[in-house]
Amino acid sequence: MKLMRKRKLYRLNEIHAMAQAFGQPLKKKAYVKFALIPFLCFGGFSYLLFHYWWMALIGGLIGSLYGWFFLMQKQVKNDYEKAALEERNRFLNNVTQMLTNENMTLLETFSTCTGYADGELKKKLIDLRAVLVDGTEKEVIEAFRVLRDFYKSDVQFDQFLEQLAIMLVEGSTSIDSLRDTKNFHNQILVKQEKFIQMKKARRRDFNTMIFYSVAFIGALMFSFTIPKFINIYAHTMVGMITSSLYLLIIFGLYHSFNKKYFDDTITEVKI
Repeated sequence: MKLMRKRKLYRLNEIHAMAQAFGQPLKKKAYVKFALIPFLCFGGFSYLLFHYWWMALIGGLIGSLYGWFFLMQKQVKNDYEKAALEERNRFLNNVTQMLTNENMTLLETFSTCTGYADGELKKKLIDLRAVLVDGTEKEVIEAFRVLRDFYKSDVQFDQFLEQLAIMLVEGSTSIDSLRDTKNFHNQILVKQEKFIQMKKARRRDFNTMIFYSVAFIGALMFSFTIPKFINIYAHTMVGMITSSLYLLIIFGLYHSFNKKYFDDTITEVKI
């Protein structure tokens, strides 16, 4: 999955793999949401402006392709990253909680929490646990280094792994430092959720703006009556050029908004 994070577009099998990683495979409603709905919206808007069925078909196909190859991939990736962050947070909390039991060793705690983990993290922890059981001190340090490098964008989780590595090598347990790191990570989840809600509110505002834009065109069309709108504007050269430019501007604004909405650098929350 690490290589997948460096690319902006993924193959369909990779999208399915991300969707299934936490037990949420793509369902039929996802195809409706990201292919059929954009087809109807883009096609309907195109027909409203041009009143040609073939222009509506072209607009619908563009919308469907955009929804399939951009919107769906971005949404699945964001959902995956959010679920992965929550899973790492659950691991931090489980480890910290179990270490309050003085009868549990660090290795026992790690093994138990590995069993509770899910998704991508579980596979990584299982590999690490194998090294912890049979590996040398050098191999343990290297295994932790590889895992930390994989999750280096999650600063608090990286720090938590570093603390665990030191404890395992030195044979000590500093529950206070782990608890502090865990608390910081919990704050990240709270801030992220607030930020997601803020983004959703901005998306509703943007959709309202688009709706008003469509309503204005509809009102203009009916004020002239549909036949006059077609003859005076829609089917004239000036009208087709103006409508084409208008569509490009709207699509540019829509795409710019979506890039910011799904941008990982924006959704990443730091304290």
